[in-house]
Amino acid sequence: MALKTITYFGASSLTKMIINPSTITSTITSVALVANMLSGAAATLLSPDVTVERFISWKNRYNVSYPTPTEELVRFNIWADTNDYVTLRNVQHSSWVADTNRFADQTADEFNSWANGMFPLGAKYADRDMHVSTNTHLPSSIDWRTNNVVNPVKNQAQCGSCWAFSAIGSLESQYALKNKKLISFSEQDLVDCVQNVDGCCYGCGGGLMDAAFTYMVQSQNGNDDLESVYKYTGMDGTCQFKNDGPGYGGIIGHKDIVAGSDADLKDALVHVGPISIGVDANYDWQVYSGGVYTPGEDGCSSDPSQMDHGVVLVGYGHDSFNGVKKNYWIIRNSWDKTWGIDGYMYLDSDVDNACGISNSASYPVLADVTTGGNMKMEA
Repeated sequence: MALKTITYFGASSLTKMIINPSTITSTITSVALVANMLSGAAATLLSPDVTVERFISWKNRYNVSYPTPTEELVRFNIWADTNDYVTLRNVQHSSWVADTNRFADQTADEFNSWANGMFPLGAKYADRDMHVSTNTHLPSSIDWRTNNVVNPVKNQAQCGSCWAFSAIGSLESQYALKNKKLISFSEQDLVDCVQNVDGCCYGCGGGLMDAAFTYMVQSQNGNDDLESVYKYTGMDGTCQFKNDGPGYGGIIGHKDIVAGSDADLKDALVHVGPISIGVDANYDWQVYSGGVYTPGEDGCSSDPSQMDHGVVLVGYGHDSFNGVKKNYWIIRNSWDKTWGIDGYMYLDSDVDNACGISNSASYPVLADVTTGGNMKMEA
């Protein structure tokens, strides 16, 4: 059998070993597997932070296993690269913290292939109903999670359905504000059913929140199924929505927010409720663990053409991190509560249009919707 070259210690060290896969058996434990292969002088090149023990601890933490020893070696290499990046980020003592989370054994391209599935808004959505700012005084902070109008963080799994979770997130909140009842709507309904809306959408292959709102109005009487009725599978399926019910929502349209305007976005967030937004979720998002993410020169983009991930904006606030006062947006993601701060990210709001947060913002309009409700705000 031919020998296989595998890079172990990350791009920074460029250390390689020659491995013969036929010598590796599936019964070898992870410790023996890597330690045996990294025997002799080469093993001393491992940095203290990139160790077999740390990798095994990470696997145990997230209950990770691999089908073959060779695959485990490849994944260890990727994990080591991630660990190098995380270590370098954290020694900078910036306002945010990175971590080798459950995505640490995936390359950025692998991760983006399923985690990010939002299409840029595009010129075909030029004629839109726009949110009109109230031009009123806004509170210094607001967090809609404290008003029982935001559901627990969900998990899109390995399906590029972030756009559906973003659309449903703002719909659930608008419905709760109107009806004083928070219920869980079906993302799978949108994954399976939203097609041929101005060329959108493709289920797990990607979509757009505006198209989801338009589809529900045009094809589902403004409604969506309940999560309990139309359960999420994380895979493309055949549309099962039935117009004879049970359907809920009462959407009569949707409004977009002036692209690039953080001020209009904040106004809508306060006076309407949680907002569907698009962002550029770059590699830093993959490893984000806590604090306020401030994009650097190599960070996320605010270019509208780079928007690739749909999320929900649920508030904004201010706090000190590493001794530095920070103002931030509160973003609800759909990568499970094990990611970030229990499934949320704090994004620096002192950076104009950070990660493109105000490029593709929208919200559904419900019949006789009550905006504002009994929201709790800090004056």
